[in-house]
Amino acid sequence: MLDQIDYFYSNRPCLGERVSGDIAIVEQQEQLLFIGIVDGLGHGKNANLVARTAKDYLQKTWDSDVCQTMLRLHDQLKGSLGAAVGLGVINLETKQLSYTGVGNTVFKILRRQEQKNYTKRLYSTDGIVGTHIRHPVEQQLQLTKSDIILFYTDGIREHFSLEEYPLIFVEDTMKIAKNLIQLFGKKYDDATCIALKYQP
Repeated sequence: MLDQIDYFYSNRPCLGERVSGDIAIVEQQEQLLFIGIVDGLGHGKNANLVARTAKDYLQKTWDSDVCQTMLRLHDQLKGSLGAAVGLGVINLETKQLSYTGVGNTVFKILRRQEQKNYTKRLYSTDGIVGTHIRHPVEQQLQLTKSDIILFYTDGIREHFSLEEYPLIFVEDTMKIAKNLIQLFGKKYDDATCIALKYQP
């Protein structure tokens, strides 16, 4: 639990592996909250090494400019297997979310409304961080009270309906992160999910 944000992340290696090539990162500096997800190419120890290298680097160097952070990480991972990466920064004072992603990572905002629940997806560009990427694209969104942020790797089914998980708006973030993997995870791929609730 951080200021204004309740979060939890869960990770499960693919069937037959002891370690996961996915890693989640959540860090706060004053009014900025950094969230990242890294999916090292492949599975097992080699993918885990890439993910841990990326996490160590991001924890030391991230800032409010998600695109520049992504470009620096790309340079850092050159010569490795590479990874799919999503990076987000939330300004807790202005309620603004900035996001950029490369490869198969999924970033969704769920918002409960009287008439119809709202789902917004922020998209990633094609490429592999450390191997080949286009210039990152920053997307921005204004958060509102009780928004749920879902951030996950491609070890979880990309599309699911709210009807398949009707309790998502009432459960805590620990249950949400674990349930997304349990309900929609792919056994033969690493799966990681960060669930956050914005509670100003």
